[in-house]
Amino acid sequence: MSERMKMLKEVAICADKFPKKTESLGGIATEAFGNKHKAQIKSLENIANTALKVSDVLDYIKRQTGKSEQDKRWKSKQLGERLLNEIREHLKKDRDTVCKRLNITAEENQLEVYLLLIREFVRQVVIHYEYEISKL
Repeated sequence: MSERMKMLKEVAICADKFPKKTESLGGIATEAFGNKHKAQIKSLENIANTALKVSDVLDYIKRQTGKSEQDKRWKSKQLGERLLNEIREHLKKDRDTVCKRLNITAEENQLEVYLLLIREFVRQVVIHYEYEISKL
């Protein structure tokens, strides 16, 4: 198996542990954005999928959270802060675990693992959001 395939496999194994957190955040996003502000959550997904660096995703969340009114959208139930915490703390630990398992030491490969984890995490949040929206 190629190194890339091993990396993707390990990321997928980590991503299987996300559902409780992503379901919760998807529910919060549903309450925060409803159906009227769907573009907010879709933009997060687009940023995550096209980002070349982790800070692009973090900066987007910070910007949107900073622009939100108190207790509205990104600040609702601390959605923005929770997303930032998941990425900075938990996904970073997952990255370290994957890199350790695969003996990945090159910084660019560690960044790739981190971005893959972020993309999968955000994708799952968006899926839960869209599922909950469909019930309304």
